[in-house]
Amino acid sequence: MNYLRVLFFYFFSCIAFSQSNKQITFRELTVEQGLSQNSVVSIAQDSLGYMWFATQDGLNKYTGRGFIQYDIQFEDVTRSTFSKLGKIYIDKLETLWVVSNSGQLEYYQKEIDSFQMVSNIIQVSTLIQDAAQNYYLGTYQNGIYKIHHKTKDTLQILNPKDAQRTVYDFLETKNNTILATTNDGIIEIKNTDCKFCLLYTSDAA
Repeated sequence: MNYLRVLFFYFFSCIAFSQSNKQITFRELTVEQGLSQNSVVSIAQDSLGYMWFATQDGLNKYTGRGFIQYDIQFEDVTRSTFSKLGKIYIDKLETLWVVSNSGQLEYYQKEIDSFQMVSNIIQVSTLIQDAAQNYYLGTYQNGIYKIHHKTKDTLQILNPKDAQRTVYDFLETKNNTILATTNDGIIEIKNTDCKFCLLYTSDAA
């Protein structure tokens, strides 16, 4: 993530209404247009169409005319054996979440245009919201936590022998199963009862 340019592409409504021709317009957004830094580690788009960019030198909201910057810093560490990157995530309720430096989880409060920290879980690496609106938080070396959307109960869902895993990302499948990529394989999380099975480990190679 150390290249100096972000290639940001629009699908404009000016696409030609032609049976044979469709145009896609590409446009660069860099520090010259107001981006706080050219090294972008995560991108998301909210329900209003605003684009959010995470960089090592701040969080940026692009309105289509310019950038609004927020004083939130993101990690950008990429090695041959692991990566530690900041993240922007927008859940199914249109809440914007960020994972900033040192795994700090924060969410955006639109009413006051500010971010609120979540302090009860540290070293967060990534998150996802499932179809039942429950949250899963991946961490660095602390496994996976589930937050029930109604009770707000927070539980470690991995067995003790697996609770030290680092989780890099989540993916929700069409059958509402969640896959978690870890430092030692892929974990399949069953939504109905929170059981999991290890689909792959490095030992199987």
